[in-house]
Amino acid sequence: MDERQELYFQGLTEDQRRLLDLIGPEAYAKLVEIYGGTMVYVQKKDSFVRAARNEDIRREFDGTNYRRLAAKYQLSEAAVRYIVSDIDRDMRIRQLDGQEGIG
Repeated sequence: MDERQELYFQGLTEDQRRLLDLIGPEAYAKLVEIYGGTMVYVQKKDSFVRAARNEDIRREFDGTNYRRLAAKYQLSEAAVRYIVSDIDRDMRIRQLDGQEGIG
């Protein structure tokens, strides 16, 4: 780190200093270069966990296993239905498209 950077880093707010200490001076300098002067939102950890859980539920969904998925992921059946609603709709449409007409 050069002398100019060191002087700059000394003038940081407490929050900015914690961020610098967390990610290191090189990453902090890059962050300032790219996002300096803008507001940056950092998601909560549970957002990542929820997104991964929902993707697992969507991958495991077979069109009939709402109750099993709800129990496995400790959710209500309504929550599982909401998570897979687009997949369920697409499955129902495919079933209708695959049906033969009468007569």
